[in-house]
Amino acid sequence: MDKLHNAGMKVPQIEDSAKITPKTFVDYVAFVSAMRTMQREYFRSRNADALEQSKRMERALDELNDRLLNGPKLF
Repeated sequence: MDKLHNAGMKVPQIEDSAKITPKTFVDYVAFVSAMRTMQREYFRSRNADALEQSKRMERALDELNDRLLNGPKLF
């Protein structure tokens, strides 16, 4: 299990935009907030671990956004 999961920073499990609930929206926003915090930590400390974790969070968020934007359409 990786550091993101252990730190409680799981990527929200949203398969398509039609299934977004208030809870999944809050999870999404919390994940983005955690990612931004990790990015600021890296820029503050220039720590290699913070950079790696930040990059993993960015990739996970990019994959989720791609699924949401290119998945089933709401309208």
